[in-house]
Amino acid sequence: MEVYEIQKRYIENLAFLPVVGNDISKKHTRLHEDWVQLLTLIETSLSVIKKSLLNQRFKMHKVERCIKALKKLIQLSPRQIQQTEAKVSVIAREDLKVDLLVSYQVHDVSWQSTYDARLETGSRNVPSKLVIVRRASIIQSTGEVWRDIAIMFSTSRPSGRNSSPEFYPVTVGFLRRLKYT
Repeated sequence: MEVYEIQKRYIENLAFLPVVGNDISKKHTRLHEDWVQLLTLIETSLSVIKKSLLNQRFKMHKVERCIKALKKLIQLSPRQIQQTEAKVSVIAREDLKVDLLVSYQVHDVSWQSTYDARLETGSRNVPSKLVIVRRASIIQSTGEVWRDIAIMFSTSRPSGRNSSPEFYPVTVGFLRRLKYT
């Protein structure tokens, strides 16, 4: 497309060639004919170049639309599945059946505990009741597919301290409404 732009500028600049005198008489007919041919050439060349530029821009727009569509497809396509392989060699004196438990740590995985506390205040005849439900929210971006897996959560941090968290008491009570007189 740049080539067409350069050609276009060149042809346009031909129109600004210096003019030999303002009055073209019959004795300068040859000069007049040359100018007519030159201007016709400029007009024809510009027309061809402009059509070529228009075609190139159309093609470029079409390619850009294709690229945009492909990028969208890439975003929608599932990530490539990564797998971890564990090889275990077992030497036994005789045939036997065993259960093998494989455990490993992975990066790009986290979990957060959430608690749902519900208090039923009760009455004179029914005691108050506190129910705490513990849940976990899992976030993983390992690339592995986690379907129908057994998973265990731990509050220990292999890369950090392994001390227990500190708990502070929280007192919950009812506010009594004061009556203003």
